[in-house]
Amino acid sequence: MRWYRLSLLIFGALSISLSQQRKNTVKRASDIPTLNYKYVDWPIEATSAAGFPAGPWNFIQVAAVAMTTRGNILVLHRGAQPVMEFEPNGKFVRAWGDGMFSEGKVVAVPVANRSPDRSNYSAVYGPAGCASCGAHSVRVDPQGNIWLVDAPGQIIYKMDPLGKDILMRLGQKGVAGMGHNTFNLPTDVAFAPNGDIYVGDGYANPAS
Repeated sequence: MRWYRLSLLIFGALSISLSQQRKNTVKRASDIPTLNYKYVDWPIEATSAAGFPAGPWNFIQVAAVAMTTRGNILVLHRGAQPVMEFEPNGKFVRAWGDGMFSEGKVVAVPVANRSPDRSNYSAVYGPAGCASCGAHSVRVDPQGNIWLVDAPGQIIYKMDPLGKDILMRLGQKGVAGMGHNTFNLPTDVAFAPNGDIYVGDGYANPAS
């Protein structure tokens, strides 16, 4: 009987303790900060040469976005003119990049075809339902230069802040490898404060 009463006391104390912990961890609605986000119909729809609205912009598989040092927005998509630039309010500025990106596409290797000593990702080349299918990432470094990553093209471009000239290429276009000057489905770039450049070569390079 004593053990029974003692068990009840322990169970009751434990229940009160857990209930108190739950009250402490569950935030009241008034404690949750309000994020004053506002939906914006962005970007501004296209306008014809005659001045009438021409409908929304066609983005094909948007891969990445970045902000230039001027505050404009770069949209990288897998369609014609893959790099599109807009003012912060959504006004179209310009587009470029046809012919820069490969038509390859990164795909996951089916489970039945996987090997423990190889990557689970590969590339397929040919009609893949998009143009500039290799477009994977766009970044802007502290100096304003624009970096574009072509994953299945195995190459990364560094362009001037206006996107007119290619200043540097990292990797060899169309050549996959894991040497000091080749990539194997690169994914992204980042910049250190001292000017070093980091390349994410993570799809098919086990050494990245």
